[in-house]
Amino acid sequence: LYRNRGNHVPLYPQTFQVALRIAADVSWGPAGPFFLEENMPSFAIWQFFHLVALLYWVGGLILLGFYWLPRWPRMNPSRQAWENLQEILKGFSLGGVIAASLLLLSGYAMVLGMGGFAVLSPAIWLMVILGTMVALGAFHLFFAAHGRLRKALAQADMVMAEKSVAKYAAFARFLAILSFLLTLIGVLGVYR
Repeated sequence: LYRNRGNHVPLYPQTFQVALRIAADVSWGPAGPFFLEENMPSFAIWQFFHLVALLYWVGGLILLGFYWLPRWPRMNPSRQAWENLQEILKGFSLGGVIAASLLLLSGYAMVLGMGGFAVLSPAIWLMVILGTMVALGAFHLFFAAHGRLRKALAQADMVMAEKSVAKYAAFARFLAILSFLLTLIGVLGVYR
């Protein structure tokens, strides 16, 4: 029994089975997933890693690009705060490279699990192309955008550091918006 403020609601084992079946029907439709049944276990594993990497990457882009970095210069940070920010961006950017590598690996593995590039719908093709661009953006953030900030702080050029943070934030916003469009295309592409 489930207790909620004195109310008793009986939960039977079949309730969970029915709920899972409804969730599966809503997610994939009554015919099941659009990919081949025999590929289900490996596809699901790749999809899990893809979603975990996606959550880290896009969540970080949204947090940094829309909320934290645009407000950073107005906080009048000290020199030590700038050094801390550089370390945080270094860690996020390195995590982004790892997440992007995992996104590329899992994304292409899922394409192969669906039957290869020849069977992809135009929407899924667009998702693959845009997804590759967004994933490669992680390498740009790590090597170029973060590198500019590191160089500016090494030279104690705070004007250049502020410009570097602004460029990092702008590129993170661009990638986050592109990721949103990519997700929308991917969801719509499933129902071809």
